[in-house]
Amino acid sequence: GAISTTGSTTNANSFYCPTGSVKVGITWGSSHASAGQSCSTGGPVSGQYIVLTATKSFTALVLPASIMSNSFTVSAVVQVQ
Repeated sequence: GAISTTGSTTNANSFYCPTGSVKVGITWGSSHASAGQSCSTGGPVSGQYIVLTATKSFTALVLPASIMSNSFTVSAVVQVQ
């Protein structure tokens, strides 16, 4: 397979307090001036986060392809600093 990267580095130096989940949707909230500030949402302290997503395509061997997806995707939010 091939590795590809997408996204924007526009806010790479900002600090956020993300809430929600990658499945339902992430709310990043307002940016903070520095890391480690208390989040009013009750979540983690402010920091720099990225979303990692991996997708693997496959061919179904048992079930007809029409009733299932032909790929599997997992995602995670990771605090990098």
